[in-house]
Amino acid sequence: MSRLNDIINEAILLHTKDDGSLVPHQAVSAIKPALDEESRDTLVTEALTARVTTAAKNSKSAIFKMAKKRNMELPFANLHGAYPLDLEGRYVKRTESLLKAEMQRVINIREKQIIDDTKSLAELRAAFVAVEPIWERHPDWTFGQCCSALLRKVAA
Repeated sequence: MSRLNDIINEAILLHTKDDGSLVPHQAVSAIKPALDEESRDTLVTEALTARVTTAAKNSKSAIFKMAKKRNMELPFANLHGAYPLDLEGRYVKRTESLLKAEMQRVINIREKQIIDDTKSLAELRAAFVAVEPIWERHPDWTFGQCCSALLRKVAA
């Protein structure tokens, strides 16, 4: 997998513009011809796994369809049709087929994701607040330029 990572990282470097932006589709177009059969198979498997998982989650379960036919509504109609039972999403199970312990596992996974997302959001906010005074004086600067100025200020 390290060769594949090298190919991907090289394409990212080559296709990242001077302003730091990247159009992933352009990088992918450069990666495809460089792939060997094993790498291609790995990527197809990963992509299809992600799509199947998403389709399963987005599908409505039979229990919700049955309730709708009967002009009824369950008080939790926004549940996904299926949920991953592991952090990587390798094992997915239909919502109506979950056992009690599995439902608790799904809740625990979701809570961990929310905690991780909340930490990431807090880090983004802290970074913004730290450089905001610099951005007020230099609104055309990038975040990286603001960080460099902040480091110079701290070092002084």
